[in-house]
Amino acid sequence: MTKHDKSFVVACSTIGMYQQFLAHLRYGPNLEEGVGDKNHYGFIPNGPDPVIIALIKAMDLLKKHNPAPRNKYIFYKFLDAGCGAGNIMLLANCLRFDVWGIERDEVTIKLARKLFHRSNKPGHGIIKADLVTYKDYGNYDVIYYYQPMYGEKMNIFVGALYNQMKVGAIVLAFGGGCQIFKDKRFKRHKSQCINVYRKTKS
Repeated sequence: MTKHDKSFVVACSTIGMYQQFLAHLRYGPNLEEGVGDKNHYGFIPNGPDPVIIALIKAMDLLKKHNPAPRNKYIFYKFLDAGCGAGNIMLLANCLRFDVWGIERDEVTIKLARKLFHRSNKPGHGIIKADLVTYKDYGNYDVIYYYQPMYGEKMNIFVGALYNQMKVGAIVLAFGGGCQIFKDKRFKRHKSQCINVYRKTKS
């Protein structure tokens, strides 16, 4: 194992513990009660290592297909669709993405805004919205989701997301919404074990 590999393992382990801490902050000792409702999952901290790899690959793809010099103060826009307490947003922020998140649960939103020290104004950093009816997916360069809902509502959400995304944007699809496997508008990353898809045509 190289020095870089060891650092990566330590970082993932540290972030993993931090994510469990966020879940405890949100639900207290009754983590099993954070199950959402009949259509939505509650906040579920996803393991950091596959997401970190996906974020790095997404950044590489953006730089490859957008070779024009970018102002050092202008970053690619990242959206976590169903962001929970913002744990994945923190990872993306470390990679210098301009991070945004959508969440429906008011208690979780308050926790996320405290962690980010962001303004509590609606539409700033953490957006309170319904993923199915949200209309601005086309404003982002990278969109991540970890199966925020299930059943037919999940299918409607990913359908709207894929249709609104701009050409060249990337989706990090973790769980649910198998339509992307058949959608000819998207090209999967050459490493088949990574859930990174780039929209190549409208």
